[in-house]
Amino acid sequence: MTDKDKLAHILHHWIEHIEAHIEEYRKWAITAEKEGMKEVNKNIMEAIKGVEEANASLNNAMNAVKQ
Repeated sequence: MTDKDKLAHILHHWIEHIEAHIEEYRKWAITAEKEGMKEVNKNIMEAIKGVEEANASLNNAMNAVKQ
């Protein structure tokens, strides 16, 4: 396996791993909102946006590696 193949593989793994975390963050953001913790919900949702942006960059990197 070449380093290029390894990089594509690890990027794919990171992307999937981060997506799983995002799902968990959303779950807890909803829980916080239900418990009346609107500021906590807001902060978690803001964090999700940042993590989604990071994941998009990793996805762009993976697509570039595959070219």
